[in-house]
Amino acid sequence: ARCGGGSNGLRWYSTASNPDNPTFLGAWNDRYVHDACLVVYPNNGPDSAYRGRVIGFLNDGFNGGSTDTGLSIVDFGLPGALNPSGTLLSRVTWSGAGYSHQSWHNDDFTWVISNDETALNNTWQMINITDLNNASVGINQSISGNAINHNNYVKDGRLYAANYTMGLRVLDCSNGNFMTEEAYFDTYPENDGASFNGIWSV
Repeated sequence: ARCGGGSNGLRWYSTASNPDNPTFLGAWNDRYVHDACLVVYPNNGPDSAYRGRVIGFLNDGFNGGSTDTGLSIVDFGLPGALNPSGTLLSRVTWSGAGYSHQSWHNDDFTWVISNDETALNNTWQMINITDLNNASVGINQSISGNAINHNNYVKDGRLYAANYTMGLRVLDCSNGNFMTEEAYFDTYPENDGASFNGIWSV
């Protein structure tokens, strides 16, 4: 799947017959999609209705993502019977939003941890996904400082977050929707300001 690119949403391709010339399968065009976390929902996931299905957690909005910015949760069908146009399950926005940038689920698929690139610096939006049809925003989680959030990923109970000028931040996210910072590595020692310098991803 490919996101970004003008007004396009999430475009699906198949490389099965010819990896050098992928076949376009269709698209989810409800909104511009800046980034997407696409998973085959696990067989032990908390929402039994969607086990084994392709689920997308899409950071999106209108006008290139800047209007009505938020997170869409979309069912794209079964891996062997993909539905590129998808079915919207939930739509979540948050107070003070600037630009919904990227997100990742925690290990047990109870929370999606989202970030906002132009507002709410050093703050993550905790989105409860135990019921994919009724996702909801929990409490925002913040660390001190003014750096801008960028990509973050979860592995083994920890969130690894790229926070531009403040570098790599490592937070324990194993306790539900409450995170605590454990470690960091500053990749831009010049300052910790709200600029687009430093680290983008981890």
